[in-house]
Amino acid sequence: LSSTSPAATTIDEWTYKVGWSAGAGVERHLGGNLTGRVEYLHLDFGKVSGGAANLLFNSMPLTFTYNHRVTDDIIRLGLNYKFDWTQWAVDRRRWD
Repeated sequence: LSSTSPAATTIDEWTYKVGWSAGAGVERHLGGNLTGRVEYLHLDFGKVSGGAANLLFNSMPLTFTYNHRVTDDIIRLGLNYKFDWTQWAVDRRRWD
């Protein structure tokens, strides 16, 4: 009886990247105290690349490389309620 136990290698790589972002949005009055909004945001942090090599237990060497561009596109939808603080304000004309 024989058994094969695979060995796993995790790749844990952390780095800080400088990038750029651009976006736009619109907010519109829907009625009463409600507004709605739509926003778009594009993020670009450039390229990241690396590689790893490992000799797996009872196996041939495994080597790989990666090259990836780090980007993201975000769309946000929102519904807002605007509080009317003037309804609680004191009417100063009554005190003058």
